[in-house]
Amino acid sequence: MAVILTQFSEKQFKDIITEAVVIGNEQLLEKIETGEQYLKMNELCSMLQISPQTAISWGHKKILKPIKICNKVFYRQTDIDKMMDDAGK
Repeated sequence: MAVILTQFSEKQFKDIITEAVVIGNEQLLEKIETGEQYLKMNELCSMLQISPQTAISWGHKKILKPIKICNKVFYRQTDIDKMMDDAGK
C-alpha cells in the first residue's frame, strides 16, 4: 500500500531537487576549502596497489569509508593515512 504524503507540481519538485543539489555542492565546497584531500578510486588503487574490488570490499567491511558524489567514489587522504598507521601498529 502506497501512501502519498504530499503532492508536488513538476516545478516544485524541480525546485526542491535543485536546492538539494546546491546545498550538497556547498557542503562539498566547504570540505574542499578546508584543505581536505580526496583521492578517486583509481588513484587509491594505484597508490596502494590494490584492485577496485578490494577497495569496494574495504568499504563494506568499514576499513576505509568511500564518499560517493554523483556516481563517483572518493576516499579522504586522512582516512587512508589513518588506515595505514593502524596497519603498521
